[in-house]
This record gives sequence, structure tokens and C-alpha cells, in this order.
Amino acid sequence: MGSQIICCPSILPSYNDLAELLSPFYSVPDITLPTQLTVPSPIWPAINIPQAELEMTITEMLQSQLTGVTVGLFKPVTKYLGLNLKDVVPDIPGFPGLNIIDLLDGSIDEMVALAKSPNFDFSAIPLLPSPIYPGLELPARQALVAVQTAVNGYLQILSTVVTNLINKITDILELPGLVIPKFPTLDDILALLPTPPSLEDLRNQGADLLKLLPGLRGMPSLHTLADLLGLSIPGFLFKLELPSPLIPNINIPAYDFLQGLKNLYSGLTTEVLSIIVRFVNRLPLSFSFPTFCLPIVTPDLPALPGSPNLV
Repeated sequence: MGSQIICCPSILPSYNDLAELLSPFYSVPDITLPTQLTVPSPIWPAINIPQAELEMTITEMLQSQLTGVTVGLFKPVTKYLGLNLKDVVPDIPGFPGLNIIDLLDGSIDEMVALAKSPNFDFSAIPLLPSPIYPGLELPARQALVAVQTAVNGYLQILSTVVTNLINKITDILELPGLVIPKFPTLDDILALLPTPPSLEDLRNQGADLLKLLPGLRGMPSLHTLADLLGLSIPGFLFKLELPSPLIPNINIPAYDFLQGLKNLYSGLTTEVLSIIVRFVNRLPLSFSFPTFCLPIVTPDLPALPGSPNLV
């Protein structure tokens, strides 16, 4: 067995950048993925779906990289203002007492356990659809979606918090302030989507509901990934571009839509972080942004193209 070290190609990559980097692994059998920021390993202990785990790995590499850049923004800003990071960052929505420091310290197991508890309040996560899987009891999957979506929204909150802190510095330096676009809510996004057909409409059209069943498991409607692709969000340039179906040779509309929604959130966050990074590079502060790398255990195979290291 070997371990291939795959690193983000830039500090603010896109989903498609990472998908291209990891695409060779779709044809590699018996890979092992490590625990990531909001994904345990194995992702689903009782189910082995390597292609789905790889797709989720792409999403999580992006989220981990965005988290690293966010922390990289906070550190010099709080130091300049004489503040402690733990005193200025809020808790993660839905997870009282846990913040970005806990997230970086590996609180994923604790967060998933909380989200699996009977009394967990899913409504406390602003970007999370409700119900997640109408009519189905999938506590492990729902818990993971809740954690990932909570972190998606949390990074957007932190982008606003660090912007406000940066503007305290520009006030001190008597410089123009930083302005970022306003992040949309889940309702804002759903309002931009076409009206999906109802189950009654589908019955009247003679649709085979058994074939559509996977598409009924995802959201409070029958929206699909295609509804999100190319969607224009007011104030943002980013438009979602993803393969459809999302996982090669596997078509699960509900899964694709939920993953598409999370990647839409990440794309908007990436655009805002890009604005912030360009702005702070003009300030008399020293910023350093890490590059997230991921070890993937594979059978004894040659190094894949673009893989920087083979350990």
C-alpha cells in the first residue's frame, strides 16, 4: 500500500480544480480516506461507496482550505487589534460551545454525535433544508449533512466578522473600508429556483414514481442539481458548475442536489474570501495562508499525474 499526498493547487481553489486533481482516483480500487474537518473516516461505517466518498472528499478538501484561509485572516487582524481569537469568533450554529478553534482541534466526532442525539435542533442551522430527507429515518446521514451545512454557514458568518474587524483597522489607519456582498439565505436561494413539479403533477404525467424515489429523498421539493447550475446570485459573480450526475455512473438526484447546494455555499464563500484576501494584502500586516493536503492510501500503484508526493 502507498500514500499519495494530494494538495490544493491554490489557497482558494474551486470545486472543479479539486475534482480534476482527484479524478484519477475514481478508477482506483480499495482506497482509504482520512478523517477530515467535517467528515469522519469511514464516512458511513456500514456502507462502502468509494465514489460517493471521493466526491464528498472533494467538497471537504475545499471546505478545509477555506477554513484555513479564514483562520489565516483572523490571526494577524486580531493580533493588530490586541484581541484573542477565541473572544471574537462566535459558536458554530447549532453547536453551542464549539467554535472554529474546536473545529480545527478535531471536534468532528463530537459534532456528529450531537447531531445524532434525539433532541438536536436542526432548525438552529440556518442553511439546512427542513426536512432533510422527508419521510425517511437516516440519522447518520442527516447528522453528517447537518455538520457540513453548519460549517458552510459558519464560514460565511466568520467572513462577515473578520470584515468588521478589518474595518476597525482601516478606521485606525484612516483608509477606505472593505465591502463584501451579502450572503443569501436558504430561502433566498430557493426563491431563485424554478418551481418544481408536485407529486400529483408527476402522477398526472404518468411518471414512474419508483424511478423518481431517489429524487424524493433530498429536499422539501423535487428540485434537482440542474436547477442550481449557472444560478445567478445577486451581488455575486460565482455560478455553480458541476458535472451531472455528480458521481460518475451513479445517479442519485437528492444527493446531487444537497451536494450542489453545499458547493454553492462554498463557491460564494470563496468569492468573498478572495475579495478579503486581495484587500488585506494592501494593509501593513503580514498574512500567511496554508495549503491543505490530504493523504490517500491506495494499493501499490504508480503515482498519479499531478500527485506531488508518494510516501
